Amino acid sequence: MVRHIILMTFKDDSTDEQIEAAFQGMRAIKEQVPQIRSFSIGKAHTRGGRPPRYNVAMVMDFDNFDDVDIYNKSQAHDDAVQKYLVPVVAHITGVDYDLEPYRA
Repeated sequence: MVRHIILMTFKDDSTDEQIEAAFQGMRAIKEQVPQIRSFSIGKAHTRGGRPPRYNVAMVMDFDNFDDVDIYNKSQAHDDAVQKYLVPVVAHITGVDYDLEPYRA
């Protein structure tokens, strides 16, 4: 199993409505890309004195790296990124890794 993690920081002028639309738009991808096994997205809730480096995390699981490629190249991905993320995201980073060798 492959875990696909995306961390984002929204622009300071992003509205609550834009953020909610981004969450809903990204969640809708799961219905359009059957290779996505699980999906979650949420705001960071950092406790303690350190501010969050990113304020949103999105996590998807896939059976293999080929399925991640299918997702990344899908029209659903491209459309959602352009419509929902580009207008509100200031910074974004991500990582994909094979989950199995590291399970505890």
